[in-house]
Amino acid sequence: MYLLLLGCTQEVFLNKSYEATDSSEEIYKESEDTSYLEESETQNQIEHNGYSGEIIYSLRQVSCPECIGETMEISVLLSASFYEPVSDSNFDWIGDSGCSNNFYETSISSNSLNLGNSIDVSWQGGSSSLFLSSDQNYYSGQIPEAYYKRNESHSVRFDDLAENYEDAFTSISGFDYIEPYTMLWVDPSYAFEPNFNSNSSNTISWGPSGSEVTFQILITFYDYYSLQPIGLTNCFGPDIGYITIPSNYFSYPSSSYMVIQIIKHDVSSFQFDYNFSNIETHMRWEVVGTGMLR
Repeated sequence: MYLLLLGCTQEVFLNKSYEATDSSEEIYKESEDTSYLEESETQNQIEHNGYSGEIIYSLRQVSCPECIGETMEISVLLSASFYEPVSDSNFDWIGDSGCSNNFYETSISSNSLNLGNSIDVSWQGGSSSLFLSSDQNYYSGQIPEAYYKRNESHSVRFDDLAENYEDAFTSISGFDYIEPYTMLWVDPSYAFEPNFNSNSSNTISWGPSGSEVTFQILITFYDYYSLQPIGLTNCFGPDIGYITIPSNYFSYPSSSYMVIQIIKHDVSSFQFDYNFSNIETHMRWEVVGTGMLR
């Protein structure tokens, strides 16, 4: 039996089954023509207003894929979308510090921009191409985890526009540890260990800490017998190494199952000369664990 995980844009399911299962290389030539320098200087003097796109770099690690109806432990993806300029950020849903019993990811409503059949993202020692899909968004294939470079500057090239943006964004790093570590059991036979207290405050901690990212803890609770979702708790906070969640956000019966998503968010932007706006970049590192109220 599989169940939809509330509050998440990706469908994730809870499985109550405890059976163990065994270059192209581009050559740039020097030119005595300095007109391009004058053009670049002019562009830098023009104000860039609003936002006309987003690039998302996501690493998602699921401790027990079988527990929530998934097949991949680690997935690394790049995606992008571009649209007519708007004044608001696409990531205003990444909230201020605090907790609530609801969570919604919002998205921009604006006409799509077609910037060619593909764009390229490169970093020291690697690169990935994102291809235009039928939904007018751009997607990479699965990127091997070994190719993910932590805290590394990345460049973006739009071939059809003949525009290249050096140091467009910097990737983020993950975790050395997360507590309670029992959230991270990988075997379905002992995942969902009782590791949080019902009707009591609970603390989730991690390291390293001290970066500028925003932390999100998203917990979905399920009924022990029916496996139906019975509520969720969503908290945002700074990277200080822990979040203590008040007791009223654990007001569910003991033995309730839990799926816990621990997510780092880092949002920035770079100037986009095509229409003198800005492209937002969203670095996302997510760990999905399991638990039970005791």
